Amino acid sequence: MRSTATEGRRINRRALLRGAAAIAFGAVLGPRASGAATRLLVSTARLPDGRFGLVAVEPDGAVRFATPLPGRGHEPVVAAGRGEVVVMARRPGRFLAVVALADGNLRRTLSAPAGRHFYGHAVFGPDHRLLYTTENDYDGGRGVIGVWDAAAGYARVGELDAHGIGPHDLALGADGRTLAIANGGLLTHPDFGRAKLNLASMQPCLSVIDRRTGALLRRLVLPQELHQLGIRHLCIARDGSVGFGMQYEGPQSDTVPLAGTWAVDGTVVLLPLPDATPAETRNYVGDVAVDATGRYLAASFPRGGKVGVWDLPAGRCLGLVPAFDACGLAAESGTSRLWISDGAGEIGPIDPGRSLARSVVTPIAGLAFDNHFARI
Repeated sequence: MRSTATEGRRINRRALLRGAAAIAFGAVLGPRASGAATRLLVSTARLPDGRFGLVAVEPDGAVRFATPLPGRGHEPVVAAGRGEVVVMARRPGRFLAVVALADGNLRRTLSAPAGRHFYGHAVFGPDHRLLYTTENDYDGGRGVIGVWDAAAGYARVGELDAHGIGPHDLALGADGRTLAIANGGLLTHPDFGRAKLNLASMQPCLSVIDRRTGALLRRLVLPQELHQLGIRHLCIARDGSVGFGMQYEGPQSDTVPLAGTWAVDGTVVLLPLPDATPAETRNYVGDVAVDATGRYLAASFPRGGKVGVWDLPAGRCLGLVPAFDACGLAAESGTSRLWISDGAGEIGPIDPGRSLARSVVTPIAGLAFDNHFARI
């Protein structure tokens, strides 16, 4: 593995806001007509009445809908051609909810198969027919990718090997044929809740597989001294390179790289974060995104209330954007803008090419955006 950012590396040894009463929240969320050209921000969230749900926010800050979910969701996955958004349960949950984009109607709720639970992330194939979900085969101690046929009512039609333990995030390759998978390396079992059972021996990796056959095409494993850097989130740049974010399971006082890139030619760069301390990042990345130009990568540090931004060609960190409980990130099509959502109910973009100042939209008091969102 070739790395250009590991020299001099040192390894030393979210409260969500609530505010509006449920009755007031219901008044704000009256019926709203939708326009075909309207841009939407769709996010999992904690609602002002304390329930977990899926919300869709329009550009003027109006909430199109807020649909309660069976439990806490994780990432919303949009199939615009189907007029649907799918939300999986946060680990170790088992529900899969399908919600209509037009009005927030809960179309169907399914469960993970016996012996499986969801890790919260999924991706559609290029024609929005097949849905791929990251899952835990918890008795087998291995990661799998579930395959669901949306055209057949989300029938379970197959399963692929994730080629790693603890697959969390995944993304469809630019070729439409491959899946990139972030295997966090953590062994868990629902009998033990969210406990991590193999911290001393965890082995995270990135794997790229053929989504049609499940064949492993390439795999990245970090050096042994970084084996407790769980690779948890990823994004795909327009040149096919993979940006990834990590969560460190070692001593919280250690200074470790938390984001990196993996090029198609195999080159790996662990991105420097020279001006940040473990107290600011908590050694925990909640999401990553690369802008539409491929120049800027952002990684969120929700436990530290910051978002780090890098200029990839220059190989340098541009700085930290302060935002309370900031986690969700998404790119804006055709621009260099990157959008950030946070636990204070604020969502809005930065333009790294101009400044790191953030514009925000606050839909309603008491709404707390959760881990991830999608920009449609």
